[in-house]
Amino acid sequence: MKAHASGQADGLQAMVEAILFEGYTYGDFARISKAELEGVYAAAYNLVDIGQHEKGERVFEFLNFLNHYDTRFWLGLGVCRQLRKDYEKAIEAYSMAAINAVTNPVPPLRAAECHLALGRLDEAESGARAALALAGAEPSQEAVRGRAEIILGGIQRRRQVPS
Repeated sequence: MKAHASGQADGLQAMVEAILFEGYTYGDFARISKAELEGVYAAAYNLVDIGQHEKGERVFEFLNFLNHYDTRFWLGLGVCRQLRKDYEKAIEAYSMAAINAVTNPVPPLRAAECHLALGRLDEAESGARAALALAGAEPSQEAVRGRAEIILGGIQRRRQVPS
């Protein structure tokens, strides 16, 4: 019995090391296929679409547990939290998305929206400017640029209003 427990501990240690240092995910060890993950992602996305943000948040948390490298899962979690007005936790999720996709302008844009909702103008400005820089002149990023410019304009107006 003691040898079995020792073997389990060794297996657990190997799994943790593979996840932390070798790029594996828990989903790899749970033998969950990409198709199964995509199905769960679609279900989570549908929950958000129909306004069930709390349930969607739970499913996105589960997806992130299974694969913490998929930016879409972090963005989905952030959206759920943002829509529930849990801006601090949404910023955390968007930060993880940004770590996984450093050239994607969406995470800093969404974080800027959350900072703006919290009244943190400097942080909101920083996020909006980062989103603009990452979006560049790419035609596919027109919506991101437009939203970032709206945020920056709103910040500028707020700063001009005397307190």
